[in-house]
Amino acid sequence: MSTALLLLIVSNVLMSYKGFSNIRFFDQYKFSVLGLQQREYYRLLSSGFLHVDITHLLFNMFALYIFGDVVIQITGVFLFVLIYILSLLAGNYFTFINHKNEIGYTAVGASGGVSG
Repeated sequence: MSTALLLLIVSNVLMSYKGFSNIRFFDQYKFSVLGLQQREYYRLLSSGFLHVDITHLLFNMFALYIFGDVVIQITGVFLFVLIYILSLLAGNYFTFINHKNEIGYTAVGASGGVSG
């Protein structure tokens, strides 16, 4: 497993664990239509490192682990990380566009980056 892939997985696990044990942290960093309307743009990225529960986290990290090294072999580390981050951002941006009138809409998860 590449160092970049390991760092992405560890970052997801640590951020999610913090969110599991601290609801204020979770609420501060999750995707939130209201938050984005208040110019809290960091949520476009931070929400991709939070998960609702351990099952959600494990499924996303398993998929990232299985496919990550294959993609790295094809694209190289830099392009893989760039695709991952841009996919998280793009997925959350389009989620915002689709739900911009739903002021209470929130979301978390790495699926955008994993499937990017």
